[in-house]
Amino acid sequence: MRFRESVQAGRSLVSGAGWIRDKVNACQGRDFRAYACVYLTAGAGSYHDVRNGRQDVAAGDLLVLFPGLVHSYGPLTPGDWTEVWFGCHGPLFAALEGEGLIARDRPVLHPGLDEGLIARFDALVAQVDRRAGAADAVLAAQAHLLLAELATAEAAPTPTGLVARARTALESDLRTPLDLPALARRLGVGYDTLRRAFHRELGTSPGRWRLLRRIERAKELLADGATLDDIAAQAGFCDRFFLARQFRAVVGMPPGRWREETLGRPLR
Repeated sequence: MRFRESVQAGRSLVSGAGWIRDKVNACQGRDFRAYACVYLTAGAGSYHDVRNGRQDVAAGDLLVLFPGLVHSYGPLTPGDWTEVWFGCHGPLFAALEGEGLIARDRPVLHPGLDEGLIARFDALVAQVDRRAGAADAVLAAQAHLLLAELATAEAAPTPTGLVARARTALESDLRTPLDLPALARRLGVGYDTLRRAFHRELGTSPGRWRLLRRIERAKELLADGATLDDIAAQAGFCDRFFLARQFRAVVGMPPGRWREETLGRPLR
């Protein structure tokens, strides 16, 4: 990680940048005095702030952190999170918020995993500790342009009814593996477009949505008295052990305990 501080009041500056790999602990209750961008390149977890509540995030998501907005974010599983980030302050970045390109009620953007985007973040990390004097303005302009492009792409319209049509496909035949990029192509869009539309309307990704439908189906089968092997087969999990892990991750307890606490009957 690299950090810099501006010595000139009111100056636009990229004040820090770096990679954090295999992150273990969540950042809890942070309150920055500047803007920051966190691009998640591997893993999954959650983001929470006092204004918007909790949102699931995964590789390919971009967190926009705002000055004065208390927030927390980090992995669901320790070590399952790699990010590249930069911090920035000054009138260039405040203008993005003033113009509505970035907004405090839209802190999570969904550009998707992209090698070109990773390379641009890499360039910022590599340069931030080598720039000085007037060159700081060039680096600030590069960061401003990057964030502006990402925010503009996020706001691009998506086809009418796209999410509704995708939901129909995602909720049908939960037993069969589904190729999400292929589904997007059948719907006439790229997967990044589908993913952004899903997040805007439902606050989660298509893959996560399908997982939640599978968990709901598993609950129905648990209530009917099915065994874990039968539930795994009918709800689309490869075996009872993977079902149990996914169920615990989503519900917060294993299937047997859920059935006992919810229905008062032990699992067979």
